[in-house]
Amino acid sequence: MKRLLVSFTLFLWMITTCYIVFGSDQLKITELKIKNNNYVPNEAIERIASPLKKKHLLSLLFSSNIRKTLTQNFPQINTITFKVKWPNTVEIHIEEKPEWAIFIQSNQDIIVASDGTLLNTLHQNYHIQNLEDLIIVKGVSSQTFNNKSLDKKLVQNIQKTRREIESFKQNVPVQYQFNPINELSLLYNDEVEIKLGKLQLIKEKFVQLNRFLKINTVALSKIQYIDLRDPEKVVVNYTPE
Repeated sequence: MKRLLVSFTLFLWMITTCYIVFGSDQLKITELKIKNNNYVPNEAIERIASPLKKKHLLSLLFSSNIRKTLTQNFPQINTITFKVKWPNTVEIHIEEKPEWAIFIQSNQDIIVASDGTLLNTLHQNYHIQNLEDLIIVKGVSSQTFNNKSLDKKLVQNIQKTRREIESFKQNVPVQYQFNPINELSLLYNDEVEIKLGKLQLIKEKFVQLNRFLKINTVALSKIQYIDLRDPEKVVVNYTPE
């Protein structure tokens, strides 16, 4: 008899606990707060995450579909974290891909992540982090961009050029300028145009540039351009006196 009473008491306790946990409105989600997003607007995230509202907090254990839908719709997003604010608020913390380059266009400057994802295509109310650290690129045709990303080959070429520039170990600003036939020039230290031409043999061209800069005794402000389109020589055009 005593064992039966204990079992019955345990059963009632389980029923009561299940009602409190699963049936109580106190533990249902009533508010979603979006945190740390910059390029993806709140309303776009809330539209996809709205099915969470009025569900139990434990439903967050099965929220992988919402994460997947958000990252598929918004490639700007890197990671998503859900945090519970007791008793019925869920914070959706968004970590977006960091900015890598800014492409100057006639109608709108485009911010791009290092994997080629276009970051600022959804709205204009955003803040650029560390603008001074971004690669600045001009002259790229608008056809190079699709709705969500930049041409992968162009990204790889710029990254390769960037690595060669960094090998100089000179902390100077550099802008990238493409001409209509897709040849690349650099604006070095905001003063000197460096004509690289096509991106074949890019490493050899930078070896030549590095040699010239080491022996050069003329102020950069007195040089109009440095021509490296022929990887076997350096052509320098000086500003007339």
